[in-house]
Amino acid sequence: MAREKGADRELVEKILRTKRSRPELRQKEIASLVGTSQKTVSRVIQVEKHHKAGEARESIALGDVSNIWVQHVINTVERLDSEARLRGATSSAASQQHILDLSTAARRLGGEAEAKTGLARMGWPPPMEHEWSLDVETEVLGKCLTEHLKDTEVARVLAQWKEAGRRFSAKAWALVGDLEKQYPTGETIGPTPPFVHSVYNEASLRAGGSPGTSDRYQPVEQEGYWWLWRGAYGIARAANRDDLEPSERLHREAILKGQGDPRVRQLVNLVNEVRRLGEQVHEQLLVLALKREFPGRCQACPDVR
Repeated sequence: MAREKGADRELVEKILRTKRSRPELRQKEIASLVGTSQKTVSRVIQVEKHHKAGEARESIALGDVSNIWVQHVINTVERLDSEARLRGATSSAASQQHILDLSTAARRLGGEAEAKTGLARMGWPPPMEHEWSLDVETEVLGKCLTEHLKDTEVARVLAQWKEAGRRFSAKAWALVGDLEKQYPTGETIGPTPPFVHSVYNEASLRAGGSPGTSDRYQPVEQEGYWWLWRGAYGIARAANRDDLEPSERLHREAILKGQGDPRVRQLVNLVNEVRRLGEQVHEQLLVLALKREFPGRCQACPDVR
């Protein structure tokens, strides 16, 4: 008779709780205390160690169901063992490791997507288009994971997330290019290159609903020139202090004009879209974890018929 899923989860949690509270116990002793086999205890501890090693940063959404991931892997490996025995064989260690690695890859996918979603923000500098690729997708394991997820909602939402992120980057840098043409800068007298960076930063922050940074302009004499500073940006340089006034006036006008630019509003909308899709990626991975089963197959899957 099959065990209830709640009982599986309770057993996993009991094993882990006993291991953490009494680290001096051997696996055989833990098995005796919780009423299971030493083989099951060994698997739980192995998966838990693998989980910790593969988690570069904690994801709140998936971290809340870490025990479900552990249970999922144990159930999958036990199923492989059972099916292999019916065929008069045993599932290989490589097959079992593939299931462990697949679980880690899925968690990494969620963690990387969460981290990259943080790039979707108003302010300088905007992210580059290539930054929306995920490291896990470049590995052999990532290719296996992609094959498993290709017909799932996870894959669909993740593709939309990447496309929205790259559109945001492309439009942001196109706007910066237009600002550089509109407000030419030099290295000696007049507006300097950070002038445009400051305008983009301030206009985009305000368009996104932020009050922006300090509105204070500070003239500073330095290295034989007068510099005009606004926040962290040295936006202009002149031989005399009074000659900074036109640059300050131009900067104020540029911020107001940029704040009302419809392209900046489009960037705000794209930022919101990227964040919304990033949350959906996590939701769909959570659904996958709760199902306790990876869909599909890949070239590294064990040959279970």
